[in-house]
Amino acid sequence: MVFMLPEEIWYSCVHPYDVAVIAEQHLRRGRVVTQKLYPMFHSPPRPIGIWLTALSFLLSLLFLLIWMQATHAALLARG
Repeated sequence: MVFMLPEEIWYSCVHPYDVAVIAEQHLRRGRVVTQKLYPMFHSPPRPIGIWLTALSFLLSLLFLLIWMQATHAALLARG
């Protein structure tokens, strides 16, 4: 386990050969080594695209149901 300050980044399952990679990428270049992040503290980002797709589908379904109800009410009002 490696803890980097001041960023408060935890790396896990760090083997001796990983130390050179972390030193080069994190310390010298300022890049996080995502393959070694400790998942308990650094969860992977969730893809927002699937949530937007699901939301747009549900909104489309809602609008369709509202349109169907309004059309049905208009037909009933005609007689």
